[in-house]
Amino acid sequence: MPGWTRAAAALVAPSAEYARLVWPLSMVQLVSWGTLYYGFAIFLTPMEAELGWARAELTGAVTLGMVVAGAASLPAGRLIDRGHGRLVMTAGSVLGGAMLFAWSRVTDVAAFYAIWFGIGLAMAGTLYEPAFAVLIRALADLAQRAVAAMTLVGGFASTVFIPICHLLIEHLGWRDALAVMGALNVVLGGVIHFAVLRDPTVRERVPGGSDASTAQILRAVFRKPAFWFLLAAVTGGFFSVAAVVFHIVPLMAERGFDTATAVAAIALIGPAQVAGRIMVVIVVPRLALPVSGMVAFGLPLLAMVLLRLGPAEWWVVATFAIALGAGNGIATIVRATSVARIVEAGAYGVVNGAINLPVSVARAFAPSVASVLWAAGGGYGPVLWILVGVSAVAVTCFLLGMRASAPTP
Repeated sequence: MPGWTRAAAALVAPSAEYARLVWPLSMVQLVSWGTLYYGFAIFLTPMEAELGWARAELTGAVTLGMVVAGAASLPAGRLIDRGHGRLVMTAGSVLGGAMLFAWSRVTDVAAFYAIWFGIGLAMAGTLYEPAFAVLIRALADLAQRAVAAMTLVGGFASTVFIPICHLLIEHLGWRDALAVMGALNVVLGGVIHFAVLRDPTVRERVPGGSDASTAQILRAVFRKPAFWFLLAAVTGGFFSVAAVVFHIVPLMAERGFDTATAVAAIALIGPAQVAGRIMVVIVVPRLALPVSGMVAFGLPLLAMVLLRLGPAEWWVVATFAIALGAGNGIATIVRATSVARIVEAGAYGVVNGAINLPVSVARAFAPSVASVLWAAGGGYGPVLWILVGVSAVAVTCFLLGMRASAPTP
């Protein structure tokens, strides 16, 4: 076998267990993110037209779903720590499919909010956090590479499913399009999770946390300064990016760019996320985690400084979008591997869930907070400086967290 062929095989399938888990589970991530998270943007307009509901009513349900997903990620992670990954992720896909079908028949605002409550539970059982917990439990030293590969595939979710949802709505209407998305979650997601995952017996479960209670695990990790530094870093970093992304069109307009330029910037963010993850997949065995974190949280910081101080020229927009997207893409990987550094594998799920709750709340409310800051400051200039400050704190806290978690020589 030629050297380049062996290198490619080692990258794609460094072990049989890696190949068995990573690529099927990554395919489900593509479906779950595309249907449960990104698809809403395409269904918003036809729902407004048919149902006559206010946009705030519709988007409020999504906010509820994101908060529920964050809150439910802790018990979901605990179940995975106890060896129930197959149950959690299969049930999440089936529930997600059922909620999408219920959404396809909705006629009442209260029912719509109840459906998004259920979608939040489904997201807690299907998106990156539970999948990361499964991979870290199963793959040990290959887990960091597996996480990077999974986020690489998942990064194409909006690219694949937004056009698919659009075509289905055009040909079937938004209700039947949702029913198709629901069936895809059950048939593809549910079947793959049930077939690929294997819940271990008690004797096989990872030591160091599985037999302790949730309260005991959290009390132990709360005593670690590294946990609080990491929590501040990821919460601040993801808050800043979410605030910028959801305000990017009016923000660009205020900075002197036209709408077409703002749309082009949005279009660059997704590919930049994927490009950042590709780089991590290639160089991750040689790149230290503190360096990865500096890149992940530092690039969005530099992007916002450039947008605030740079001229109203295309290269500024392109550089801003690429830096923001690449940093955010790498941050997902860094967050997962950083948690694994400060806790044993048997406690990863519950600790990652504890971190995911404030991160989810920060993401959910970041657009609203940015709006309040915009109104109070009379423009996006003060908002950008505040977000620059938050991002700088995130970088600093990440480095302090890595220092606090470093093994004692």
